[in-house]
Amino acid sequence: MKKAKEPKLNLSVRCTPAQHLMLSNEARAKQISVSKLIEHIIFAGYYGEFESTFINKDKDK
Repeated sequence: MKKAKEPKLNLSVRCTPAQHLMLSNEARAKQISVSKLIEHIIFAGYYGEFESTFINKDKDK
């Protein structure tokens, strides 16, 4: 029996080069793709389980 593929989200995310570097480093550490990491961030944020460490991190500057 074939494993069902996860549906892909068509996401467009805008971020600064620093945010992109931070996301790619985190994705590499978790051994997942950046798009999968962004999915996790979006859904965790939607369900209120995500502390906004990535989102607006450098807004204070």
